[in-house]
Amino acid sequence: QFRRAALLEKLGRVKEARASYQAGLDALGALPPHQRNVPAVRSLAEQIHAALTRLGKAAESLQAAALSP
Repeated sequence: QFRRAALLEKLGRVKEARASYQAGLDALGALPPHQRNVPAVRSLAEQIHAALTRLGKAAESLQAAALSP
């Protein structure tokens, strides 16, 4: 999911990228605690959170640009 989301983000398909990142985060959340706490999984979760934050800001910028005269 992460690679797909990153590609969608690069293509400017923000809504789809956000949905894909969220699906990846949901999948990580479904893992048992002993797997969720592996450093690589925690790192991936941090990357996904950063991407979702970045996409949220991008979406806000797009909305502001669309609303400005």
